[in-house]
Amino acid sequence: MSQGRSAGYGRRLVAIGLMAALALPAVVWADDPVFAVFGQPAYTDPDGNVIDAGPGVPLTCANASKAAEQMNSGISPGMHAASVDSGNLTGSMPYNELQLRGPAARLVRDTITANWAPPPPGSSWATQMWPNDVSTTEYIAFPVAIYIPTAADAARMRVTMRYRAKDQLVAIYRNELNNGNTLAAPLTADTWSKGSAAGTLALDSGWRVGENVLTFVVRGKADDADGNMMTAFAAAFDAYCAPITPTAVPTSNEWGLLLLGLLAAGAGAVQLRRRR
Repeated sequence: MSQGRSAGYGRRLVAIGLMAALALPAVVWADDPVFAVFGQPAYTDPDGNVIDAGPGVPLTCANASKAAEQMNSGISPGMHAASVDSGNLTGSMPYNELQLRGPAARLVRDTITANWAPPPPGSSWATQMWPNDVSTTEYIAFPVAIYIPTAADAARMRVTMRYRAKDQLVAIYRNELNNGNTLAAPLTADTWSKGSAAGTLALDSGWRVGENVLTFVVRGKADDADGNMMTAFAAAFDAYCAPITPTAVPTSNEWGLLLLGLLAAGAGAVQLRRRR
């Protein structure tokens, strides 16, 4: 990426808009951000730039489970992560300005997670890509994107997510972030400690043809008097397609068939009489 274009990204730093009661700090990005949509074919953007095909496979009814697995946290490619600072800038942005950096979110060291609950099968504990200096509370955005090629696939797609969050999953955005948080309330904070139950979410609606971006926002809080913390998220996705509902074909019962036979016989008798 050219220096001029990199500088352009720097000028376009904006904040993720959270729910009204939540002031999410500004997102801080490193050099040369990359936005990857799994399974997206190569295309030319409105500025004439050729965008290479995204990694992985598109999300279709034929390969739903396999396609969803590539969204899992802790794999490469996989879910991304972005740390935030305490700037508290206001505003919102569409998903295509949420520039993802690198192949996947950074894994949390095993020595840290030794006393945490294990992540859902197929996933790993992941966190922001660089340390934060927030002393009391921080928010980490975990976005993941996948391509659905047809309207038929989008209409029937059913995606489930098993997750653990340290500390609390407070927001889910679908596609444009300025559409607002889809959670009516933050989800339970205790899905990360040993003995806690993993959370489960059904992401069955809102899928569309083309790019589909989900952004999960996790709130962390200080773990000790010194303000040390580790905000992290673990998510395992699976998908399937709802069966096609057959169109009901009207059928006739025995009385209906008898009546139909009588009508046919009557029509035949009338026709025969006319010929005579």
